[in-house]
Amino acid sequence: MGAMLHDIGKIAISTDILNKKSRLSDLEFAEIKHHPEVSMERLRQAGCFSENIIDIADQHHERIDGSGYPGNLQGEQINFFARIVAIADVYDALTSMRPYKKAYKPHIAYGIMSLNAEKNFEGELFRRFFENVAIYPVGSILKTDAGMAIVKNVMRGKVKTPEIYLFTDENIILRSKPLHIDLSRESSVKIEGVYDDYELYTVLSMLDYNPNILL
Repeated sequence: MGAMLHDIGKIAISTDILNKKSRLSDLEFAEIKHHPEVSMERLRQAGCFSENIIDIADQHHERIDGSGYPGNLQGEQINFFARIVAIADVYDALTSMRPYKKAYKPHIAYGIMSLNAEKNFEGELFRRFFENVAIYPVGSILKTDAGMAIVKNVMRGKVKTPEIYLFTDENIILRSKPLHIDLSRESSVKIEGVYDDYELYTVLSMLDYNPNILL
């Protein structure tokens, strides 16, 4: 419930600011930074008596090193559930379309979040989150050093090493039969990236491929 209601305070923020496509001014960002407190106040006014829900609303932008807002809380001063929602909130923001940015693919979001994870998030919660959220979701088309591959299965705790089918060789020539590989057991194949839609269309349009390969 706290996760669903944590941003309710944004109803008090101007839509011109929320939908702005360019960088926010200092004054605009200062207004944005008030929304956790407004969320907390609105929930109390609505009769919410759960301190966990209230804390999630108030603390989901706090950071482990104290660099967050509105209270510059750090470490265990931040409610345990708020520490969880903070991770989910950033992941959701990165992987969703916004007026000022495109939606990033999960592996890009993971890379961005990992850069300063030790400052922003509790390490164990961050690790557990990405044990359960696929960095390479089923159906993703991967660039590997052994060719193009499609993700067929992702196991909990092994999100960096999914099961794949290689359907081309390293020269992007179609294999006569896709090769099944469990990357958690086969370390010789390295993931180099994920094809975006335009890249995939361009590559596949040059191949005499059977669409059923991707099903």
